[in-house]
Amino acid sequence: YTEGLYPRAIRAQTGVSLSQLYRILHRASVPLRSQAESHRRHQMDFTFFQRVDSHEKAQVLGFIAADGCVTRNTVSIKIASCDHAYLEWMKEVIGYTGPVRVYPPQRPTEQPMSHLTLCSPKMVADITRLGCTPRKSLTLEWPTPEQVPLQFLPSYMLGYWEGDGSLSSSMRRNRPSPEYTWTIAGTESFCIEYAAMLGMPPGVGIVRPSDTRRNLIHCLRLNGNRQIKRAMDLLYANATYTL
Repeated sequence: YTEGLYPRAIRAQTGVSLSQLYRILHRASVPLRSQAESHRRHQMDFTFFQRVDSHEKAQVLGFIAADGCVTRNTVSIKIASCDHAYLEWMKEVIGYTGPVRVYPPQRPTEQPMSHLTLCSPKMVADITRLGCTPRKSLTLEWPTPEQVPLQFLPSYMLGYWEGDGSLSSSMRRNRPSPEYTWTIAGTESFCIEYAAMLGMPPGVGIVRPSDTRRNLIHCLRLNGNRQIKRAMDLLYANATYTL
């Protein structure tokens, strides 16, 4: 039950009646799901974010921290449909049985978008406890070791970069190969901690906004192909699925 299995499924697997099951849960002081959760059409692992103890969980959490939307009862992720398979991967690791919906563009210059929406007050509470609060763009802090253990931080960083990062290239005269620029955006404290994990000296690579009164978003920027390769090697070291 605590792993997301529903009473009728438990009854089918064990032969225990529903009344017996609820008595057992009551004696064990297990919190019962709300009526809305008990009658939902689609299921998922509601305990997925109860503890970050795998690289997959850390990567999904990082992506939500960068590009997810957290409301009172819902976590939603929206990306371009060319990356639809990434949301299908998230859906699989979370154990969600509902669809990833595709919405057509509303204007000729736009592209189709894929949406994954997870409705669960418990999941929202767990994600909030892990630092992904509503309207987090201007407040997101670097996760503590209790939120994301050190061994899973590179996967969290990967998810964040895949949600809000960019990699661009340019050609210069007398250069046979392109030069790359790697960038993420976030709060100043978040960018500083991210840079430290990449082994960068304090302050290096941090681009501050021109008007901090109106814009609290900073950028962390890496230049140089070797530096970027070292960063990417760290981020992708334990990745099981990537954009």
